Amino acid sequence: MFDFSWSEIAIIVIVALVFIRPADLPVALRALSRGVRAVRRMAAEFQGHVDEMVREADMGEVREQFRDLRRFDLRTKVERAIDADGTLRRSFEPPPSLSLAPPLAPAPVLPAPAPEPGPVEAPAILPPSTARRLARERERWYPPSILPPVMVQHGSRRVRLGAPEGEERE
Repeated sequence: MFDFSWSEIAIIVIVALVFIRPADLPVALRALSRGVRAVRRMAAEFQGHVDEMVREADMGEVREQFRDLRRFDLRTKVERAIDADGTLRRSFEPPPSLSLAPPLAPAPVLPAPAPEPGPVEAPAILPPSTARRLARERERWYPPSILPPVMVQHGSRRVRLGAPEGEERE
């Protein structure tokens, strides 16, 4: 424990014999061994308390990390990292005045009308020429083929989908 060599131990024994009488030496050794045991016991108890505090601190930290993992939202983190103020999100949303929804029934092909005077509102990511072209061609858009038809044949009658009873057309 203290790294004493044999020569150092011999000097300690000779000094103990000189200062402590040989008759009192066993009593002194017993007292010394009790003192060393008490110091070791206190050191072990202190180490145990320190280890317990470290374990409690680590467990609290681990619990906090698990709590953070449960509340983790990757989408929000990425959105905050890329677009903290929301300008990118707003640039992709069409303005309320420009509805890009296609008409339900196909419209006949008409010649393109003259360009409208004034600016056309469109998402900021579109070049102005593209926004004007889309505004002109909006009337010729057809609904995608994945949309169900507005009218269906039911027996000998044509029925409008989603119409309440009594609003059927032939």
